[in-house]
Amino acid sequence: MSTRQHPRELSTASFLQSENSIVYEEFQPNIEGKEEEAPYVALFRFPAGFVKEQVRIIYFNPTRRIRIQGERTLEDNRKSQFDASLLVPENCDTEKMQANIEQGNLTITMPIKTALDSAKQKAVKNLARRQMLVNVGAAGLVIGAIGAYVYYYK
Repeated sequence: MSTRQHPRELSTASFLQSENSIVYEEFQPNIEGKEEEAPYVALFRFPAGFVKEQVRIIYFNPTRRIRIQGERTLEDNRKSQFDASLLVPENCDTEKMQANIEQGNLTITMPIKTALDSAKQKAVKNLARRQMLVNVGAAGLVIGAIGAYVYYYK
């Protein structure tokens, strides 16, 4: 036969656990964006006390999203935390994005792809394609020369 505690009765262990449990205070940082200018800039304003080590920034390439999370310890078993996300514009050069935290402000800079960047990418692809064709042609000549050598000197 098992015994059940009355819902209002707390054991000493559960009482101590509830006394020591951490209370999370969630908030959303103020976000300001400047989309008209190049590069795009997003500014997140945190409450006083947040430092760089308490903020985590993750970029998800397939969805083009940046996730910003933060948590800091307060007094009396409390923690302040936030979780925000930002969509990266399609014309943004994600390899050149930068983040900087100063005085409770997170600035994310997202440079716009330029026509020069696209031209460089095309030039690199064309150069690689040409190099591959040269390599294939050279391999064909070597194979032909070996075949001729074997044919004539057999």
